[in-house]
Amino acid sequence: MNTSIYLQNVCKSYREGDRQLSVLNNVNTTLSHGKFTVLLGKSGSGKSSLLNLITGVDTPDRGDIVVGDTNITTLSEHERTLYRRRNVGIVFQFFNLIPTLTVLENITLPLDLDGKPRKKSVEKALYLLERVFLQDRAHSMPDVLSGGEQQRVAIARALVHDPHLIISDEPTGNLDQKTGQQVLQLLLEVTKDKTLVMATHNLDVVSHANFVYRIAEGDLVEENVQ
Repeated sequence: MNTSIYLQNVCKSYREGDRQLSVLNNVNTTLSHGKFTVLLGKSGSGKSSLLNLITGVDTPDRGDIVVGDTNITTLSEHERTLYRRRNVGIVFQFFNLIPTLTVLENITLPLDLDGKPRKKSVEKALYLLERVFLQDRAHSMPDVLSGGEQQRVAIARALVHDPHLIISDEPTGNLDQKTGQQVLQLLLEVTKDKTLVMATHNLDVVSHANFVYRIAEGDLVEENVQ
């Protein structure tokens, strides 16, 4: 499945008090299929806004966002939800695990919502728990896990429905440096055959990326990664 992301004249702004704040202004670029792309920029520059547009959580004021052969800006809100549930894996900074569900139940949730057979969902979740080295935590509750363990659960949840596109927003931002490095290496390993787009402040990530873009004053500019 082609998961190249085509941004075509994309504009996005928000109302802040009595003024309109533009975070993306006529952005045109392609984020390549099967590559690791990093988005840099100061807080408030528009990194998370761009990720929300790519996943269909939000819609642009103007322009088109095409993932593969799907123009997600033409989809209804319900269609975007289904598209995201079936095609996109998301890893958040703050994990977003449901505290009343076990680790296993958190991971199978995307498949449960999509009506997949429970037995196969559990089998896939247990396989992914092995890949993130948490096979002994399947029946634990999230609040007994360390931050690094919770993020590894979140990575497994993002992969359980076999998405080809992984979106990650500051995945190491809530972790100490050592744990953050471990989580980053794991994320890169388990997504090496997928398209990964990550917003981060962590400049150590740049050396691992195929492409690096910086968002500043509404523009998306490619930087040299050499």
